Amino acid sequence: MNDEKILAQLNEYYATLKEADALYGLLAKESGLSDATLWVLYSIRQMEGECTQKTVVEQWAMSKQTVHSAVNDLLREGLIMLFPSAKDRRRKRIVLTEAGVAFAEKNIDTIYDLECAAFGQLGEEERRNLINAGRRYLELFRREVLSYLK
Repeated sequence: MNDEKILAQLNEYYATLKEADALYGLLAKESGLSDATLWVLYSIRQMEGECTQKTVVEQWAMSKQTVHSAVNDLLREGLIMLFPSAKDRRRKRIVLTEAGVAFAEKNIDTIYDLECAAFGQLGEEERRNLINAGRRYLELFRREVLSYLK
């Protein structure tokens, strides 16, 4: 393959990622959330009581400031509470309130259902190939980036 063909394929790949991101943006808007707040709530729901701002930053590669702002928005809305972590008192666990659970059931669980419905329509081999190809590309890209940064 020549570089032009590879670049065209990369652009096609990134376009699909951007389209998926736009779909999540629509779901965030439908829920009355910003994109960042949606992802924070998604993580909180997924981790059920074991979520901290640090884990969200690491999971989604979001800035600390962005996560902090989203957490403050969720606190203001009464959807979450913060509790000291048993493991590290400097960190706070993010826990859904009763209202937060109801909101997450309606909005985040719906997203899980939509994701599972779409992913489930792929065959087992297609799902495995998608995961493996994504991991392999990330591994190779990481290697190239780290080599470049040395």
